[in-house]
Amino acid sequence: MNGIGVFTWFGYVLSMAQKLELIKNAGFSSIMGWFGPEYSELDGDYMKLAEIASGYSLSVENCHLPYFETDSLWLDSLDGMDVFSQRLEDIKKASSCGINCLVFHPFGTVYPKEGGIEALFSDRLMRLGDAADKHEVRLAVENLFDNDTFTRLLDRAGHRYVGLCFDSGHNNVAEPNQELSLIKKYAGRLFALHMHDNNALADEHLLPFEGTIDWLRLSQLIDNSVYSGSFTCEAAYPVQLGQEGDIIEPDAAASDYLAGMAEACHKALSL
Repeated sequence: MNGIGVFTWFGYVLSMAQKLELIKNAGFSSIMGWFGPEYSELDGDYMKLAEIASGYSLSVENCHLPYFETDSLWLDSLDGMDVFSQRLEDIKKASSCGINCLVFHPFGTVYPKEGGIEALFSDRLMRLGDAADKHEVRLAVENLFDNDTFTRLLDRAGHRYVGLCFDSGHNNVAEPNQELSLIKKYAGRLFALHMHDNNALADEHLLPFEGTIDWLRLSQLIDNSVYSGSFTCEAAYPVQLGQEGDIIEPDAAASDYLAGMAEACHKALSL
């Protein structure tokens, strides 16, 4: 692994300029961003993220594709066709604006266990893989809470530019015995990391070493893979909502939280 990175959402409602300055000052060298217009009011134009980040001497490790409508990709519907077309366009857009890795959720709640059509989704994933190969944008498929279904899907998509985004928190819930089978199986296709901790019961997005993950073992397996990017942390200060549904400002200063995150990331890198 090379350096440390952080997702631009870490629990604080700030402009992108404020976040990038704080991230750089905390000692991070890269960021993960969001590749969609959903948060443009605060974050600005997502198509310019790589350009803006470079002004703070930060690189973009990867960007997360929107996942709110992922379930549609499992259904034979107009919505499913629209979302699929949008994901194809996203791959093309990423190539044009300096984003070389996109993280993709393969399912939400609607998949075979809930009536989704696996053959249809697999066909769409294969076609997304074709687009990824064509535009040379790595499509990093993220493990969620069903490793068996995930493995079937990723095994079928054998494209050069389709691989694994390993989410340590999701895996700790899906596989609490910490076999880390996905890291072992896809060591040659590891494209991205989402590093955060939990207590194997819920997706808490804690800082490394605040939960039950064996960070020494995980770090060793990553070091033995083809991954050469940064140790990218997806932890976030716990969000509290007010009566109107607005986010209550955290008690801890953003700079202090990021400093603690950077310390935890460097600790994991040094194991």
